This record gives sequence, C-alpha cells and structure tokens, in this order.
Amino acid sequence: ITVNGDDFLRGDANPTIGNNISILFKNSKTDKDRSESGVDHKKSGDFMIFGAEHAFKKSGDYTIRLSCVKLADLSRM
Repeated sequence: ITVNGDDFLRGDANPTIGNNISILFKNSKTDKDRSESGVDHKKSGDFMIFGAEHAFKKSGDYTIRLSCVKLADLSRM
C-alpha cells in the first residue's frame, strides 16, 4: 500500500517495520458477494509491516510504499 509520508510520520505512533496495522479495503465493483458496509472482508484485516520504501519527489511530495503480510482476517461483527 502507498501512504502519504507526512501523515505517516505525524502523531504519537509511528507505525514502521515490524509493527501491526489494520487495513480496510473497499469492495470492488466486480465483487459478487458484497457486504452492506462496502468493506471487502477477504482482503481487509490485520497486517504486519515488513518493508517500507520512501519516495521524495522534486515537487515536494513524500510517499511511503509499505509491504505488508496479512496476519488475520477482519472480524465480522
């Protein structure tokens, strides 16, 4: 996934390599089994960050491409 670098580094927590994050993916238009919440329960869940590639553009943009490993499915409530 790609995140805004400025937003990623701000705040009390700095999720980086080795930390766990929760990611919610939206349903795609081709999904046959859509949930009413619009969340793709197969793709969404808890992930561990195992790689980060920082990109600084001449325009001033700063992004981070995170490589993640899925640890657990999103619990359905």
